[in-house]
Amino acid sequence: MTTEEPQEALRPRKRLTSTATGQSIFIGLWILGTLVIVTVLAGAFLLGQSFSRDSAEDSEIVLEEVDVPAVEFPTLHGVPIEPGQWPWDELRGGECISGFAGAFAEEFTVVVCDVPHDAQLITAVLLSRRAEEPFPGHDDVVQVARETCEVTDRIDYTLATQYDDLIVDYSYPASEEQWAKGERGVYCFVLRSSGGTLQGDLVD
Repeated sequence: MTTEEPQEALRPRKRLTSTATGQSIFIGLWILGTLVIVTVLAGAFLLGQSFSRDSAEDSEIVLEEVDVPAVEFPTLHGVPIEPGQWPWDELRGGECISGFAGAFAEEFTVVVCDVPHDAQLITAVLLSRRAEEPFPGHDDVVQVARETCEVTDRIDYTLATQYDDLIVDYSYPASEEQWAKGERGVYCFVLRSSGGTLQGDLVD
């Protein structure tokens, strides 16, 4: 017995893309795929921008944390400061001091030199104004301070001859920390070993 299939079943089927419906589906899938790719790329771009901003902000924060303040040096020039209570780093040289407690005191009482006073700051010298210059070491600083305060050429001998017990006391940057902050001055004071008072300006 012979079985014949319908003639329609034997015909080759058309490709889906050859039909109007197939082409519409293909174009729709292509557009959808393109939109997905564009969306992914846009998301990646925005994520990258956000990460870059966060990184930049983190960098700014780090820079702020390691920012080093500028070194500030004492003035140490001009005329002596006027009478009053002054911090040690405001003295300039030539000031007469009442109630002198030592060269390393934090504050000094400045008075006019015509009245009796306990000491006089004969000179004040800054050892360095270069912020990057390293601390020379305690022993070297002491040696330079001692030489700086050999002030015989700065004293009015006519006035000084009435005292036979004049001595020199001096302060200096005693540590690397002080040096780094700009505290690099040597301050040379003249006073009497007996504890007696001075009167008049000893600076020549």
